Amino acid sequence: MSELSYSIALGTGGHLNIRKKLWTIPALFLLAAVGAPAAHAGTVLFDFTVTGTSTGSGTFTTSTTGTPGQFDITGVTGVFDGITITGLFAPGGYDNNDNVLFSSSPFFDLGGVSFSLASSPFSVNLYYDTGAFYIDSGQNFITDSTSAISVTDATVPEPGTGGLMMGATALLGLLLVKRKRRAPAIPAQG
Repeated sequence: MSELSYSIALGTGGHLNIRKKLWTIPALFLLAAVGAPAAHAGTVLFDFTVTGTSTGSGTFTTSTTGTPGQFDITGVTGVFDGITITGLFAPGGYDNNDNVLFSSSPFFDLGGVSFSLASSPFSVNLYYDTGAFYIDSGQNFITDSTSAISVTDATVPEPGTGGLMMGATALLGLLLVKRKRRAPAIPAQG
């Protein structure tokens, strides 16, 4: 493998020679890229599950807001209390909803997210207030504070991420094989 020599002038007139292998620079960049956390850009999907008195599951389609960990919900699919979710209310369209999702618990603020259900006159607002998760459902605003919600990031990594990880693994494997070939043989005792 090619090597470069650097000569660094010291203040006392001496020089310090540093030898670097050419492969170290791209290897460090590749490892840094693989180790860096993936940033969300554009559309992000979150799976959700509601358990307790009310039950439901589905997927929130979101877009980034520019604030880390905060997303605007732009769509919802799934089932709530056995009824298909049919659509998302615009912000302010139901009980002051803002359709904002946070990537960590409690996931919603006081505005929450609101959506409609098929074959039902009822709509649902999921929100968080003073230490409890609430579900307002129906025209009578039946409030359920006994249910819980879990939200997980369901976004599939970009194809380039997998390729980068495979490339880094291959590079590390090649480096280990090369190092093993260079290892001096230990003479047999006896």
